[in-house]
Amino acid sequence: MIVLPNIDILELCFNFKNISAHKKVFDIVYNGTNEICFSKKYIAFLEQSISDTALFEALITELSDTGRLRIETTTEKNNLREEFIEIATKSNISVLIPVVYDDVTNLQRKIPALLIVNKGAPVNMHWIKLELLSNHKCNVSYQQFNSNAEIETLFSNLFAIPKIITDVYVFNRQQETRFLSNVSGLAINYYTFLYRGSKMNEHELLPPKRDLKKILGNRLKLFYTGNARLIHERKIIFDELLITIDNSFENVVINEPTWEINVSYDRQKATKWKSKCANFREVRGN
Repeated sequence: MIVLPNIDILELCFNFKNISAHKKVFDIVYNGTNEICFSKKYIAFLEQSISDTALFEALITELSDTGRLRIETTTEKNNLREEFIEIATKSNISVLIPVVYDDVTNLQRKIPALLIVNKGAPVNMHWIKLELLSNHKCNVSYQQFNSNAEIETLFSNLFAIPKIITDVYVFNRQQETRFLSNVSGLAINYYTFLYRGSKMNEHELLPPKRDLKKILGNRLKLFYTGNARLIHERKIIFDELLITIDNSFENVVINEPTWEINVSYDRQKATKWKSKCANFREVRGN
């Protein structure tokens, strides 16, 4: 993932005597898999403002040497705060997470997608982003929700992480649409199990496709296999986010105490899961 750190995040990271107190923050910057985003002007402002310039310069060098430094182009801004806001709001990076520890200057009014570390509490948006940035995964279960509306909000928050979603991949033996209204109208590739006996007729496969398109839009494509061993998972993939559900979508409710949802951000895993798509056939026709 790509992180835009506010100065307070960097100051905490440079406090090596107290790493345990802010380990999540430390992991965001130093875990070796996140890219860290700056602009040249933002770096210049930070060099003027940060308490330990030598450590900051060492960080920039390390990020550059390891290929984790992302430099954005910005217009000329007058101060550190304005530069941070411009990068956060004007960048074309799909998954860019601007991060502060404590929003004492009300940055969230300008940056709705801002991650505020000290507001993180299961299972709100700040907590989700913090877990994904520090661990590249977050796991939740029925025990953490008080209502079905909270479960729906979880999915809305997950789908809101990328600025732009170009493709959605759904793997589900059943043809369910719950939680997918957030991406209705987008290019959805739905992979499922359909079996109509040894002589499957293409026309027999059209009703499930029509039912899905009524809810998810005309850009949906339905792919199927008659091999039950090929698809067991219930998984939604978009950008490089993977949502894995261990129960039927319809059973993910608070009065069904059996389910967990695992969310991860992993480019290699997303690519590997999508590689199995070649084993499915598309349902043609409308």
